[in-house]
Amino acid sequence: MSPEEAPGLMVTARRLAGAMVDSVGTRVELGATELQEARLRLARLAIAATCSLFLLGNGLVMLLLALAWWAGPVQGVWVLGAAAALLLAAAGAALWRWQRLLASQPPLLNETLAQLRADARALSGAA
Repeated sequence: MSPEEAPGLMVTARRLAGAMVDSVGTRVELGATELQEARLRLARLAIAATCSLFLLGNGLVMLLLALAWWAGPVQGVWVLGAAAALLLAAAGAALWRWQRLLASQPPLLNETLAQLRADARALSGAA
């Protein structure tokens, strides 16, 4: 290698290293964006679920008390028992639905991992 080629090789190596650092930086930014979106989605879901369940619970308690009062002392006990059984069944169905909903979510950082795999394929094909 002649002395004239050495500076050109160093410049090329620096450019290549800079491009690789930029590529990794872009992938890290993509991952951070995905994590932030997932965090916001989870926070919104938690707030909405908490408010919904609180209001639903209060409404059901009020309804059951009204039904028990309306039914009288003897039938009121049966009304409360039947309502309790119905609410427990509904809670089981809701838990099953939540489990299915969480299982259907895509893996965390799915886009970032796909982009990193594409980068690896491109680099291995170029080598």
